[in-house]
Amino acid sequence: MADTPLFQVGGLASGLDTQSIIDGLTKIEQQPLDTLRTQQTDFKTQISVIGQLAGKIQALQSAAQALSTNGAVGTKATTVNTDFTATPSAQTQAGSYQVSVQSMATAAQSRTAGFTPDAVGNTMVKGGTLTMTIQGKTYDPITITDGESLADVAGAIRGLGAPVSAVVLNNGSQQFLSVTDLDTGFTGADNSTALQIAENSTGTQGQSLGFAQVGSGATNALVTVDGLQFTRQSNTIADAIPGTTLTLKGKTNTTETLSVANDSATTALNLQNFVNAYNDIVNFISSQQTQVTSGTDRDATLAGNSTLRSLTSDMQNMMTSIVGSGTIRTLADIGLKTNFQDGTLTVDSGRLGTALAANPQAINQIFSDPTSGIGQAMQTLSDRYTNVVDGLFTNSSKTLSTRIKQMDNQADQMQARVDAFKANLTAQFTAMEQIVSQLKTTGNFLTQQSSSSSSSSG
Repeated sequence: MADTPLFQVGGLASGLDTQSIIDGLTKIEQQPLDTLRTQQTDFKTQISVIGQLAGKIQALQSAAQALSTNGAVGTKATTVNTDFTATPSAQTQAGSYQVSVQSMATAAQSRTAGFTPDAVGNTMVKGGTLTMTIQGKTYDPITITDGESLADVAGAIRGLGAPVSAVVLNNGSQQFLSVTDLDTGFTGADNSTALQIAENSTGTQGQSLGFAQVGSGATNALVTVDGLQFTRQSNTIADAIPGTTLTLKGKTNTTETLSVANDSATTALNLQNFVNAYNDIVNFISSQQTQVTSGTDRDATLAGNSTLRSLTSDMQNMMTSIVGSGTIRTLADIGLKTNFQDGTLTVDSGRLGTALAANPQAINQIFSDPTSGIGQAMQTLSDRYTNVVDGLFTNSSKTLSTRIKQMDNQADQMQARVDAFKANLTAQFTAMEQIVSQLKTTGNFLTQQSSSSSSSSG
């Protein structure tokens, strides 16, 4: 183990603040390392900024895709009816429809014979097997142990994973096991296929279940639209009127008028979601470039980044792209205006209303056209910049990450040099302090000898 230097506290012999001198010189020597660490931190910040921007690009792509898939044009039902409600979507065609609900979809239900509980409330079921077929699908048989309770059988039915409910009902004097199909209607030639329960009793204790159909069994919904009949398993019908979902509420068999109209407010809201996502990117880019001041650490931003400039150009080109032909073929034609001061978008409700009245399908086409629509254009743009394999911003992040790792190696080497420099300084100043101390000791001795000689002479 190396000897510890005698003089580690600065200036004990020389009177100099040697520790401050060492620290000051070491700080100067460390400046390149500090600069490297700062740059490394800036690169990490850039990676974070790139990640935020990539997320915003993907959000815009999702907004464009929603308009491409679901349509930009909003509609609303403008009539009140009693037998059904109507929920239009962006793909609903405006118009008037005559709707009549003639029957509602109901679920199949089967119930056991009544079981009279014993003195302590127990019921006993004869042993055997129970096989269930629901909507044509047969499930594994259930084995019933002699003397099981109705509750035990209900639990076994639920354990099948079949789409049925199984509950024990009590009317005060008897208990019943009720099984109900969770789906309404039936798919076979008749409603007997909805729920079939076959019992094979072989036990000797208790009584057989004796399942029997409740009521007339499952029924399908029957509705007419403009005289055309639709039969469906569910009371929610989404394919009778394109883009509009009918939810059946009653069956008065009365013809009611459903009016569906294009809705400017809903359309504007649909477009606003796209506009907000677009503006979010524009404002973010602005914060990285045009709002950089003299006091800003530019290396921690994307200021001057060529990829950022390319993104801005691509977005502007997308906003002016032409889709289809006719008078409504650009985003400007449907009221999306660019603010020339900051590049953000706004929705001109007046111009949108005019386009909506003239050709609502052309509005949807601007986003949904498979070759030149905004949905496809935004997908291409998003892939170019954020693709996880070779997107431009992905590559930028990879390059920065590689540079950061290289800086780690450089920093280790530089730190070792700084440590060696400080150790050398400490050793030199320690040696100096030792020499000064020795010189002082010699000087003091000579002074004492001189004083003694003078006294003896006197």
